[in-house]
Amino acid sequence: MPSSLHDPSAPPTREQAMAAVPVPHEQVETVVTEAGATRLVFPLAHRPWVKRLAAFTRTALPSAGTKALELDELGAWTWRLIDGQRTVADICAEFAASWRLHPREAELAVTAFLRELGKRGLVLLRMQKVDGPRTREK
Repeated sequence: MPSSLHDPSAPPTREQAMAAVPVPHEQVETVVTEAGATRLVFPLAHRPWVKRLAAFTRTALPSAGTKALELDELGAWTWRLIDGQRTVADICAEFAASWRLHPREAELAVTAFLRELGKRGLVLLRMQKVDGPRTREK
């Protein structure tokens, strides 16, 4: 069974994903509005073809601007737990306890949220080494 720590193209196992530590991207700014809503403000990236064109013409690129993502109450609560120290499993456990959810339900909600943040480049997952599956001795 391939381990994604050795083969970057292999998806992580469940154990590896739960042991990973979500780290917020350093350019994401957390803004709390006057109404109490949590908003993540982050810079937009230039499209790859724009970068290649600028490199070819040796032109400096202006800022691509910023974008904001407003989080609901559960998203804002979860975002505050993403501190670069807690593992995905830790966040799921705290989420389940605080919102009185079944652990599996909390795991599905938190991992879906982290996946969306990851797609937008707002968090990175720092993978941890996880022991392989245990085998029983005969």
